[in-house]
Amino acid sequence: MTAAAWWHQAQPQPKPSTLDHLREAARALEAGEPVPRPAARLLVKALRGYLAGTETDITRALGLRPRRGGAAEVPTRLERTQRRNELIGRVFHALDGKDVDRAERVARMLTEPEHRSEINEADLFACMEQLHQQYGGELPTSGRHILRIVRGETIAARRA
Repeated sequence: MTAAAWWHQAQPQPKPSTLDHLREAARALEAGEPVPRPAARLLVKALRGYLAGTETDITRALGLRPRRGGAAEVPTRLERTQRRNELIGRVFHALDGKDVDRAERVARMLTEPEHRSEINEADLFACMEQLHQQYGGELPTSGRHILRIVRGETIAARRA
């Protein structure tokens, strides 16, 4: 694989989420443009339920309220964690070796940035830099956690 190939590969586009629709509606309203139909349907359904009194919580009506006891399942938090986990997965899969060894190396790179020099690919450095800038204190610190991320065994992965 070439130095830049793994980082710049096109990723499959997921189906727009409720947050995507809400962002698009907000953007259109701010610009004075028509709200796209899928976003408008979501908003109308939520607002009608709320205004009719059948929905007493607008976040629930919009499908944004986590289940009871699921504070980690707030959609904006899940979305952020999913993006972080995708970057961690890219780093993990760019390394050679057995899964446990790769996971431990990624954990070391995330917790001890000065040891990043063991990897020579410039794009890997860029990925690590992006992870540290955007997710600083929210980065996993163990190989076991990295393995759960890359195997899709996290709350964020189950909700995707």
